[in-house]
Amino acid sequence: MTGNYYLVLFLFFISTGLFTVSCTQDKIEPVKSEKNADTVVKSNHDSNNIDSVREAKEDEYLKNLEIKEKKKSAVVAVSKQKNLTKEVLLGFIPEQFDGFEQLPPMTGKMIENDSAVTVYVRRQFKGKNRTLLFDIFDYGRGNPVTNAQMYEMAPTDLDAPAYPVELPGAKGYFYWLEQKVYGHIEVIADKRFIVKVRLNGFNRDDKLLKEYLNKINIKSLIKTGKN
Repeated sequence: MTGNYYLVLFLFFISTGLFTVSCTQDKIEPVKSEKNADTVVKSNHDSNNIDSVREAKEDEYLKNLEIKEKKKSAVVAVSKQKNLTKEVLLGFIPEQFDGFEQLPPMTGKMIENDSAVTVYVRRQFKGKNRTLLFDIFDYGRGNPVTNAQMYEMAPTDLDAPAYPVELPGAKGYFYWLEQKVYGHIEVIADKRFIVKVRLNGFNRDDKLLKEYLNKINIKSLIKTGKN
């Protein structure tokens, strides 16, 4: 009798333990399943956000590219109407000087506003301890020239005294920095063109400075600008 009693208790405890484990497993599994589902939904949501941001950036890039292209086209149209081309401007500067080697020319455009473009060109020449620089700026037909008043009266705020100079159709100034063996002459022509000549490594020689300026046919430059 006692043996049977203990057997019944043993079987009771075993069945109770199995029931507890089974219940525990049933509780755990649904929790894992729900967590995985949440993770999948969140991942899809993040992917959609990334796609939206990428599309927005692509649209913004394309719009900015379109604006730049339109602005570039407008600048080309304005420059074609009002300015001489860089090739034409370069043609007014000699391509060689005795004792000097020509360096690659420089050209460019400066956009003042939607209706004003400045085209500039430069030729550079290198000799033994000497250099020559010639610049022409074309502000364009009907456009104002920056600081135009300084060509009417020689400036007084430079590092050396400036002296007035007048040529047919042009007016400006020149100066020398004798300690730096540097000479500079600059004129405005037809209220549109700025012509500069700079000498490095030269002792002061006013006549020579003006002779180099006269290498540019300013009268012809003005005439070409009116055509």
